[in-house]
Amino acid sequence: MAFSGVGSSLARDSPTFFEMLAAERLMNTLQDAISYGLSVYGQRSEVCRRLLENEDDLFFLIRVILESHALKSYNASFAEHVYGLRRVPYGRKVPPQEEQKKTDRGVLLLTNRQKHLSVMLMTLAPFLRAKLMKMYTNYSSNSTDQHSNNNNHGATVCWKDVLDALWNRRHNHDDRKIHYYRNLMDTIQMYCRQHAKLLCVKAVPWLHTSAHMVDLCYKLLYLLQKSPYYSPTHHFIGIRVSQLSADDVARSRHEKMVHRQSILDGIQKSTAPLPFKLLRTVSLKIKHYVSDHTTTALILAVFGFKVLEWWYTTAEEQAQGASLSSLPVPVPPPAIPPIGGMYALPKDCSLCAICQKKRKNPTMVSHTGYVFCYPCVFKHVSEQGVCPVTGLVTDISDLRRLYDGMASSGSTQSFI
Repeated sequence: MAFSGVGSSLARDSPTFFEMLAAERLMNTLQDAISYGLSVYGQRSEVCRRLLENEDDLFFLIRVILESHALKSYNASFAEHVYGLRRVPYGRKVPPQEEQKKTDRGVLLLTNRQKHLSVMLMTLAPFLRAKLMKMYTNYSSNSTDQHSNNNNHGATVCWKDVLDALWNRRHNHDDRKIHYYRNLMDTIQMYCRQHAKLLCVKAVPWLHTSAHMVDLCYKLLYLLQKSPYYSPTHHFIGIRVSQLSADDVARSRHEKMVHRQSILDGIQKSTAPLPFKLLRTVSLKIKHYVSDHTTTALILAVFGFKVLEWWYTTAEEQAQGASLSSLPVPVPPPAIPPIGGMYALPKDCSLCAICQKKRKNPTMVSHTGYVFCYPCVFKHVSEQGVCPVTGLVTDISDLRRLYDGMASSGSTQSFI
């Protein structure tokens, strides 16, 4: 790692910042690939279209399955397992009942609490954040109307009227009182709902910014090797991420194969009927095969969807470029003739009509086509509000700067 020095608080087996960043972005890339695939097939399939409308819920379920399986089998998240990483307890005292849960090399395994918290923070937190941002986008687009409605309803809500209505309803069963009470409660509910929406619009940007600032501080400290925690969630759970060595990978595979073979041997030694043994053996082998190749299949799927996205995007750009290049260059519109009382056009096309000198910083009035010096036309338009030649109403936003390449090609001369 580039930032290595004295006083580092990272262990020797800690991954680099860029490995952690790549593992963090892998799930976002997988979600983009799934969304792109659903958008492509959604044009032909109604089921894919409905899944695309609820892609947050779909990806939440996918992440729960992947992360739960990875933490149970490898003590790592799905993305960390892909990059050869694992999670180990760190920074907190391990309870005595968990002391025996170690590998043969003495590496502590995650507790059940740490696994449950990891799954919750890796799946539920992004899901709720996505839903909250959608609510914020929806509410902020209508914040002006909601604020005006709040002002209208706020004048009708009075807690004294509420208490009076409650008292009258208790002692007087007049239909008008009951109707008034119901209308008043509806008004209160609308008032509270609209103020909750306004609170969401105002609070979400601050919460979003604060969360990103805290996360940035943790990443910066990890990059400078001043903290073993890559994110605040790791600090909260009490874990750190470490690299797997080649011996660890080989030992893990051997232990997994021994465990699977012991299960199969137990099925063969059981007294169950032969069809039941065959059925359970085949189902376990299928489960093991899917478990072993899920990671590879998903990575290949991400790569394949990215290739398809690049292929179709490039093809569309080439098709659009070919269609545009095949069209003839449009004929410029006729120039608007000058009118009396304004500046006369000089005979030399390279001169400014206002100062009668060679143009500096040539600037064109967009809707008339005439070119002047920028200081001259800016001053004239600011004071007069019209084109110096045609007298048409002109604003500062109608001025367009012409660069040297355009001026050298003679295009500026064609405007006057």
